[in-house]
Amino acid sequence: MRKNIVPILAVLTLVSCGGGESNSVKQQGFISQPVEEGQEESTVPQSENHYAIWQMDSLNEVNFKTSHLIAMELCGHVKRVVDNSITAEFDNNGVMTRYDDGQGELQIMGEPNDEVLSLYVPGGASSYRIDLKNKRLVSYSGGEYAYNWENKYLYDEKGNLVSIEENVTEEEKTSVNKVAVTILETDHHGNWIKRKYGNRIATRTILYYDNAIGGAEESFDPMTSAIELKGSIGGDANCSFSLCGGKGEYKNRYGGRLTKAVSYSSGKLKVEAYDKKTNALLGTFDGDFSSDPSRISYKGVFTNTKTGGKVNFDLHN
Repeated sequence: MRKNIVPILAVLTLVSCGGGESNSVKQQGFISQPVEEGQEESTVPQSENHYAIWQMDSLNEVNFKTSHLIAMELCGHVKRVVDNSITAEFDNNGVMTRYDDGQGELQIMGEPNDEVLSLYVPGGASSYRIDLKNKRLVSYSGGEYAYNWENKYLYDEKGNLVSIEENVTEEEKTSVNKVAVTILETDHHGNWIKRKYGNRIATRTILYYDNAIGGAEESFDPMTSAIELKGSIGGDANCSFSLCGGKGEYKNRYGGRLTKAVSYSSGKLKVEAYDKKTNALLGTFDGDFSSDPSRISYKGVFTNTKTGGKVNFDLHN
């Protein structure tokens, strides 16, 4: 496997979550929480409507875990997570349906209650080993030929991830490096969205289903969400535009420019564009931004800062 395919995910940190089990209805992909002695298990209502309400209780949403979610260090009904160039998508049962690092999608092997989740590409594979009892990631490993890696996840007595031990073997030489992990910010579902890994700060964007049986997803906030659009800018119909956490880039026939979202209110989005080398302000996108479960649209006028010239843009997913 290429060295830079999946190791980026190894730096994700885990927010430890519990779980729950039903005596009457078991949702596909739901990992049960061990029941302490003398503690009764909860019973899920048989009615589908009541079941949806029960499942969306805030506590149970945080506790919703499958091995696929655990491997990506997530909990809750996640639809999509974007971390840099990596995108992972899930159905509403917590089953991973897509993993793409920008270099080609990987084949996903493993049921949502397995203790090992494997990802395959031609010529190599990687595996996530999962502790189903405590619902946390144990290790992540992979490689090919003379290059192999294994990252071991180390937790404190409360189940919080505190460090990752990186073991890399190349040409029969092994190096070991223990890296401290600190969660700096979590979202309302209990997943980290900003963390410190060694001396680095990383953020990720997470999109959720509105309900446990697959309703509409939450609306995009272009200031914080991950957005990838294509379309026309000034008559050039082969442009691309991206934002992740309010920052990204756009590309046209002349190359790439940095983008930075500066304001969003009542469906109006303003984005500034900068030169990659000099960081000079080149122009401003100003237009209408809208989103629904299937389509994102951004239309308006781009104004050149130096010349004052204006061109229309029409972008969509």
